[in-house]
Amino acid sequence: MTEELASHDNDTIKNYKVDGPLIHINYVGGKTGVMEHYECNIDKLNQLMVDEAKIIIKAKTGAQYLSKRNIAILDYCIASVSMAIVASMSVEVGFGTVDLRRVAVEAIVTAAIPLIIYATMKSNNKYEDKEIKKYKIFIEHYNEFVENQYNEALYNGIHKKGYIGINNLDGYTYEEVERMCQNLQNVRKRDK
Repeated sequence: MTEELASHDNDTIKNYKVDGPLIHINYVGGKTGVMEHYECNIDKLNQLMVDEAKIIIKAKTGAQYLSKRNIAILDYCIASVSMAIVASMSVEVGFGTVDLRRVAVEAIVTAAIPLIIYATMKSNNKYEDKEIKKYKIFIEHYNEFVENQYNEALYNGIHKKGYIGINNLDGYTYEEVERMCQNLQNVRKRDK
């Protein structure tokens, strides 16, 4: 789970690594943990990570969250326009004269600032939205991914970064996971 998606909870498991007889667990907040390496512990960790992902997906796809996010973008844009107008007017008042060329440049800058802020925030939201979609697709097809994780046909057309699982999902992009879903459909058709 990426830190951006799980920013609300520092106790969310980011990933784990098996090291001989131990499993080292990394949490989003930076803390770590250790447990004995048994298959049942790995199964418990995987299930816990899936459950945490479901909670985060539900929280970040709800109407209240999306509305709050859009209001935040609007607030930043309004604040930046207000600050730019005040800065522009203070320059005009400070010089004591009104130069139409300078006013035109200031108007363009005043309009550009909120557009830049808006574009930056939308870009960040698109990244977050893709990460949420990636997790959502993976969770929806979790059993199929687990059953076929060692099937090389699953990785056709993508750069394989280890066998797919909830633990290493962050290593794959949304597009790669979507491609794996298409590959799963081909595997189903072939097996019929």
